[in-house]
Amino acid sequence: MLTIKRIKYYISRYLCNCGIFPSILAYDYLIEAIFDYIAFEGDRFFVCKEIYKKLADKFGVSQCSVERSMRYAVSKVLILEVYNNYMGADIQKAPKVSEFIFTSAAYVKKWLGIY
Repeated sequence: MLTIKRIKYYISRYLCNCGIFPSILAYDYLIEAIFDYIAFEGDRFFVCKEIYKKLADKFGVSQCSVERSMRYAVSKVLILEVYNNYMGADIQKAPKVSEFIFTSAAYVKKWLGIY
């Protein structure tokens, strides 16, 4: 049975495998964003408009801080090599935050057997 804790555990494993570790500020933001996308995929999901505000409110920081730290973490996906291995693609530059959230959610769903 899939629980919130188990899904977030797999998301955290995925992020660590991509080189985004708990010591990076955006680690928790990305876990929440990817989880929300998995949980509410049927609903409209706008990264810029909704998720930054939701995370800022939850963590008590500004939307700008959330966006900046997530952008920084995703840009460090030197992990491009690891990310490419996961995605089976040859991506030459770091993905946008929204692309990273969507592809990460898809990978975690596949990993968990949620299609």
